Amino acid sequence: MLRRSLWLGLILAVIFAANGVYSAGFSSPSYHQGFARSASESAHPRQWKGLIGAWIPALGPTGNTLFDWSGFGNDGTLTDMAPATDWVIGANPRSPGYALDFDGSDDLVNMGNIAIWNGLTAASWVLWVTPSGIEDDTFLGKWVDGSSTTFLFDFNDDPGGEATLFIAQSSTSLGQASADIPTGTLIDNQWHHLAIIFEGSGAEDSDRLKLFVDGVQITLSFGGSEPIPASLFTSTADFEIGSNTGLSRFYIGQIAEVRAYNRALRANEIVQDYAVSLGTFRKRLSLVAKVPVVPTVSWPSSATWPIGGNWGATGWGSTAW
Repeated sequence: MLRRSLWLGLILAVIFAANGVYSAGFSSPSYHQGFARSASESAHPRQWKGLIGAWIPALGPTGNTLFDWSGFGNDGTLTDMAPATDWVIGANPRSPGYALDFDGSDDLVNMGNIAIWNGLTAASWVLWVTPSGIEDDTFLGKWVDGSSTTFLFDFNDDPGGEATLFIAQSSTSLGQASADIPTGTLIDNQWHHLAIIFEGSGAEDSDRLKLFVDGVQITLSFGGSEPIPASLFTSTADFEIGSNTGLSRFYIGQIAEVRAYNRALRANEIVQDYAVSLGTFRKRLSLVAKVPVVPTVSWPSSATWPIGGNWGATGWGSTAW
């Protein structure tokens, strides 16, 4: 009887691990009952409109690769990071799940030179971040100073504010088109939802570049010598999360989510996005998968475990849960 109980416990542990349920009481939204992989599956399909990039550490550890769940396939490579220690439980009450922990020294995720922003006249970036120190740290960018530039979003200790948003005017831009975030907007070691909105058709700089922090629009200070451009410049710089290697600026803190859109999100969408944690990837209730019955479980011969593993477009290995 004891042996039978031990075997049953082992089988249940395997199933719970495969579905992202851990003994510490934490339930990863990526593997517990699946997650939405398209607008048709999502409980919030509008949040898929214009989605061109989705790098979501909150969905669970995936080893040295940060997958792009948008369908565009621009996966990122963890560089100078250790999967065993840099995938951490994020403790973000509004976006529960994992996060990537950046050390501020050399950690970054590199997506390579991707072209999804080239020439766009509207774009949005949505992030969940918790900075651990604001001093010349880049949390997002496609920028090599003075040679190949598109955009750069920086924490800094400049007199103008505690963070700056740069939009390139040309391939050799040095950041003349920029906006400063007021000091005190971001609090160290506290999770923040950031929505950066670019709309090139706006009449003024304040119409073309906007920032929302935790669902509230922030008044930016436009101190650059050039106006915010009408479109995003095409560059060959790599897109990086957590770094601007050209300036040796590395982010210190955690990042749970980065999404990119080819349109300008509206204020009501941003408020909803902030209120509904991981709403984009929540399945419609009628599609929520069930835990498989133990006797019918089959293990693909080429399967790898979800933790540090390999989740394909249609499920784990050849079996969709």
